[in-house]
Amino acid sequence: MRHFGQQKSQLFLVFCWSIWWARNRKWAENDMIFPEQMVLFAKNYLGVFSISLEPHHGLNSLPVSTTWTTPTPGSIKINSDAAIFHSDGDFGVGVIAHDSNGHCLAWSSIRLHRRFLLKVAEAWAARIAIQLAHFFGWTNIMIESDCAYLHSQLICSTTLSSCIGPIVFDILSLAAGFNDCCFSLVRRTGNSVAHYLVRRVVTWMKALLYYLFQLVH
Repeated sequence: MRHFGQQKSQLFLVFCWSIWWARNRKWAENDMIFPEQMVLFAKNYLGVFSISLEPHHGLNSLPVSTTWTTPTPGSIKINSDAAIFHSDGDFGVGVIAHDSNGHCLAWSSIRLHRRFLLKVAEAWAARIAIQLAHFFGWTNIMIESDCAYLHSQLICSTTLSSCIGPIVFDILSLAAGFNDCCFSLVRRTGNSVAHYLVRRVVTWMKALLYYLFQLVH
């Protein structure tokens, strides 16, 4: 490898790592990743990683808040949360989107039969949140979570071997497609609605309007 040069050596190492990533995708989601996709993943990941090291790269972090606040006018805030169900090892994901008037636009509550670390489950929740924004075609978004580890990885990821690295890559790749995307860290007290959805796992997009109304107000 000493004859490769720094750039090629980095690409080779990330490609080796992408083989592990593909194996995990196959195991966790039964999703087959082909060799050419792994090469593309390695190249794109290095690109995103390099951008994340720059002082100004368009993905902004906001100060930690203890309470939930509405997003700025024209923006959509999507809160995400996850929890492990100790009874069977499954994990739940809850996400909810609000506009600048505090109106609920969409939400999701999902239970997945997987056994992951909590920080991996939190990363899954954030990915579902940004996928929700992409699905609805929102252009200016804020992804808010109460997981400090995930937040630090999204803002200044410098660990290619991170257990949530592939999920962070997916999130950052999707984030690049929005006009504006920022990541916000909030205390658990400010993420209560998303946390409630995790504990009340139901089918996608069905209404628990009474309970949500009580929590939001």
